[in-house]
Amino acid sequence: MELPTNVREAVERQNEFLYKHVMKLRGENMKRKFLQTKIRWSHGIIQGNDKLTKYLTGCPSYKMFEWVLQLVVKHGSGMLHDQLMVTLMKIKLDIDDNYLNLLFHNMNAQSVIPPWSNTLHINLAQLIQWPQNSKSKYVVDIIELRPNLHVVVVFTMNGTICFISEAIVRSSKLLFDECNFKDKLKENEKIIDVKHKLLHTLVDNDGVANLREVKLEDDSPIYTDAVAAIKPSIEKLNSFAVFNDMNFSYYKNMNEMLRIAAAIVNFH
Repeated sequence: MELPTNVREAVERQNEFLYKHVMKLRGENMKRKFLQTKIRWSHGIIQGNDKLTKYLTGCPSYKMFEWVLQLVVKHGSGMLHDQLMVTLMKIKLDIDDNYLNLLFHNMNAQSVIPPWSNTLHINLAQLIQWPQNSKSKYVVDIIELRPNLHVVVVFTMNGTICFISEAIVRSSKLLFDECNFKDKLKENEKIIDVKHKLLHTLVDNDGVANLREVKLEDDSPIYTDAVAAIKPSIEKLNSFAVFNDMNFSYYKNMNEMLRIAAAIVNFH
């Protein structure tokens, strides 16, 4: 039985519409797959690009990024490069885990970041060392991560970080008084507290070590020199989200991440 002309024409128009729609969807699907291959992230995008390496990971160069990997594993595969990159991007930029998973296909940031954070923290600890046999001045700054959540960072006068405390909920003054870095000071060594504008000198009173405290003026040379000495390092620390305004979804790894960032700053 032959269909009426008007019905046949309507069916043909419908088939043509469906055909065009299917072809459009197929084209969009092919385009999406093409784009996915083009935006598939890996450590390859920073290889040979020191500027991008520094922005994404904090490492001053790709060579230093490689050095960090080799410090942890002697023979790093591409997958390990990517896992390190994801971990450092979290510390540096606090990129959302779900977005990291999209950028790095087949990556599970939530399972990658905590063990890498722990391993990096252990292996980079050697980069934060108190100077041995050096009677010198030190500079301490107390950085507020969040209201009443502070971390104490001690610098040498050349800006190298030689001590970092755990993040503790304390007022900044109480935190300074409780920090155990004072046990590392030798007699007559000085430490400048730039936050409270105080000069502390370790003195021996009848066999008991005490810190003698002197208030510093804004234009005091010892104060201005101390501020200038640590300014570049402070700026680098502040470029890390973990020292700035990080959403601490990895609260258990926070102190590890703080020390990793501090160690990377010492690379510079």
